[in-house]
Amino acid sequence: MFFLFLPGVLYGQSAAVTPSLLTTHPLGMLVSRINPNFQETSLREPYFNLAFSSGNVWLPPVGGYIPGDPDIRQLLEGVIWYERKNIFNPRYMSGQNLSFSADGILRELRLSYIRPVSRTQQLSLGFRAYQLGSGKPPFSLMISDVFIEWFHTHITRDEDPFARKVYGFNRAGFHFVDEKGRQFVMNPGDFIFPGMELDYHYFPQWADRLAGIHLNAGLHLGFNTSRYNSSSDLGFSLAGTRIFVTGRTHSLKLSAGYSVLLPSLWGNSAAFRFSNAGVIKTISWEIAFRKAIGTKTNFSVGLYYLFQSPYRKREEYRSIVLYGPDISSHWHYALSHLYKSAENWSLVFGLEKEHYVVSVYLREDFKVNNAPDLQTGIQLSFPVSSASKIISPPGRGF
Repeated sequence: MFFLFLPGVLYGQSAAVTPSLLTTHPLGMLVSRINPNFQETSLREPYFNLAFSSGNVWLPPVGGYIPGDPDIRQLLEGVIWYERKNIFNPRYMSGQNLSFSADGILRELRLSYIRPVSRTQQLSLGFRAYQLGSGKPPFSLMISDVFIEWFHTHITRDEDPFARKVYGFNRAGFHFVDEKGRQFVMNPGDFIFPGMELDYHYFPQWADRLAGIHLNAGLHLGFNTSRYNSSSDLGFSLAGTRIFVTGRTHSLKLSAGYSVLLPSLWGNSAAFRFSNAGVIKTISWEIAFRKAIGTKTNFSVGLYYLFQSPYRKREEYRSIVLYGPDISSHWHYALSHLYKSAENWSLVFGLEKEHYVVSVYLREDFKVNNAPDLQTGIQLSFPVSSASKIISPPGRGF
């Protein structure tokens, strides 16, 4: 994802309100993923964030066998993945079976409350909810199947590369079966409330004094409440930001972050197992440009990149046997993308006023895992109090 430091700093504000740019992943929504925090310091007053995003998910049906015999696994590791189905025979060889398919527009609603504890500490409580739709006009114009395939046909000149037209447009449904035969199902119109997060961030001052770098360290607790995953997650994060003032009304912000999430550390997640990686890591960076327009309005635009480690163990992919309708070169992505890292880019625009900040973004998946393919979002951030903010030209560190 490449994001802008958008609900970023108000010029008279001590920190940036970082928007949520997490992907609308059909399985990732069931676990507490960590949104990078590129604030400079703790906020000066409590804030509410309301974010809404929609992503087009397209993963045709794919099945997979995980061989149970160590000798068979070793044999298959020496065979290229698309030839393994010619060797592995489930009638005579033991193995665990997986299957996954996902189609539709997954809409995410996030509400968070951020409260400063001191000049160097803050707490935030967030809630997330999702709804699955078919993407019919006029509610999903830019991320609909029709628009995406029009773009493929007329702009990139690549006719139906993912076989959307073969299966049909404007359909919806998620169906995952894990190794034990347990299922996750989401139908059109279904609404799910998968959990909440409690985040603590500490902003040490020594790095700013020594090198002008704003650091923050985070402790993250996730509480998963859906019937598919009832457990708690633990995470840690570290981020740094450096701001360069290029003119009286212009500034450039460079940021980088790293996080580690330990999913399902406590509780019972036996109802459904979509992830067995044990650790989900992310690396992110951001470059953002900000300009003051008048005395009480700021505009910002930025590029944001996020790398995330796989949901399932990489070593499992070395011997898994994939099968399914071999319609396009991307037929296997429903399962294979769970074993590969994800790389997301977002282009974000922000408008900052006295009493609120609005950000909009467009996110694309250039690694083509289609989970989601194209995503759009908007976030509104505003202080709890109605006290006006005085916006002045940026000084060092905004």
